[in-house]
Amino acid sequence: MAAFWGKAMTRKAEALEQLERWEDAEKVWKECAEAGVGGNTSIQGRNRCKKAAAGSGSLQGDFAAHKPQPATRRPPKPKSSVIQDLSGKQGATIISSTEAVNRLRAANAQAERVDDEKFALADCVDERLTKWRKGKEGNLRALLGSLDTVLWEGAGWKKVGMGELIVPGKVKVAYMKGISKVHPDKAVIDTVEDLSSTADEATRKKIITALRDLAYSIESPDDTMGRIMFLVSLLLFDTVGPQFQELPSFLARNRYQNITDSTKTVFQDAWKTELPTFLWLPQHPEAFTHLNQHMAARRKGMPTWLSVYPVEQDTKAWKSEAPVYVDIGGGIGHQCAEFKAKYPNLPGRVILQDLSYSIDNALSTPGVENMVHDFFQPQPVQEAKFYYMRGILHDFPDDKCRLILQNTIGAMGKDSLILIDDMVLPDTNAHWQATQVDLTMMSALASMERTQIQWQALLKSIGLKIIKTYVYTPGLYESVIVTVPE
Repeated sequence: MAAFWGKAMTRKAEALEQLERWEDAEKVWKECAEAGVGGNTSIQGRNRCKKAAAGSGSLQGDFAAHKPQPATRRPPKPKSSVIQDLSGKQGATIISSTEAVNRLRAANAQAERVDDEKFALADCVDERLTKWRKGKEGNLRALLGSLDTVLWEGAGWKKVGMGELIVPGKVKVAYMKGISKVHPDKAVIDTVEDLSSTADEATRKKIITALRDLAYSIESPDDTMGRIMFLVSLLLFDTVGPQFQELPSFLARNRYQNITDSTKTVFQDAWKTELPTFLWLPQHPEAFTHLNQHMAARRKGMPTWLSVYPVEQDTKAWKSEAPVYVDIGGGIGHQCAEFKAKYPNLPGRVILQDLSYSIDNALSTPGVENMVHDFFQPQPVQEAKFYYMRGILHDFPDDKCRLILQNTIGAMGKDSLILIDDMVLPDTNAHWQATQVDLTMMSALASMERTQIQWQALLKSIGLKIIKTYVYTPGLYESVIVTVPE
């Protein structure tokens, strides 16, 4: 469309010049020049028309300033010969004007030839693309298998046979390779790579800085927090790094079976211990401190379940002496502190529960009761409104999760709700940070991040049903699942 517009505007300007509508022609040439159409031809046309318009304006001023006088009869001038005309001033003007017109015509003809070549090439490409996709619409395998028939020479595309496109995974790989060849971004990437390959160290660092600033300028709030979370997670590298180094060997020794025993994980092999992870950590204060710092920092500034859940609506007429919020396995109390800050006047008791080593280091938040409790034992707080579990069930395999939930179900009243605050992964194409956490859970705890189907199956196996799921961080699938007994 841009090429058609440029050609139409160029011809419009030329037509206005032929009609001696200099000002109109100047405007059109100027518009072409500003749009990058016609190059030097548009610039010359604009300047030419500007001069012509200025000249015609002065003549009009002269005629307006003087009233026409009666014509007086003058004797006719003697006719000059052709030789005299050509050799005199008039002849020089004619020659000069003729040369300018010829140059203009030659430039216009050249521009038309270039345009015609572009249109012909576009028609040729369109024809080839039409033949390529005809009869293959919706058949990705057939399109990929014949992609070599429409790519240009030197594209570096290796023909893919239909036998290589049977497995869906292979189709996806071929598709991504094809996109990398034809997508407009490829030109930008190639330019950056060329610049980097020939640049000195100072220039290379400038390129890296410019790319970093560009990435920061276009990232969403979720992207920003994801980047910060990744940096914060480096605090745990001293703890999780050795287990990831051990992971390939562990999987090979165990024939790549899913890890289901929390006492026989990669973590035990990496740290040469028989203790489960959560019993090993308190015996290593530095690692335990890093874990608590990570848990506090990774949520800082990000949305929480409190941003989407209708707490006040669900607690209308709740009695002040009744427990309203029990944070099961709540660490040192960050979630309880946020709950009290958000709802300082909400009636009901707010209770933090965890093992003694966490409660001994818990925050002293006004209005929060700190209670030592092991969630593998029956829940002592009866008939609370919310039994809340933030990042608890993703730490355990299904059999342990069932025990935790059953202990909680036994304490529920008719108005009680279990709130499970965890990731709810999609079945495919999960974000890399979510899959990174999933691998960490498997390696250290024989657990996992779960999909919606996996959550439903787990809860149904102990008689629970999902009422609703509130998603509060879409980029990382962080959600709060509301569940009650069936």
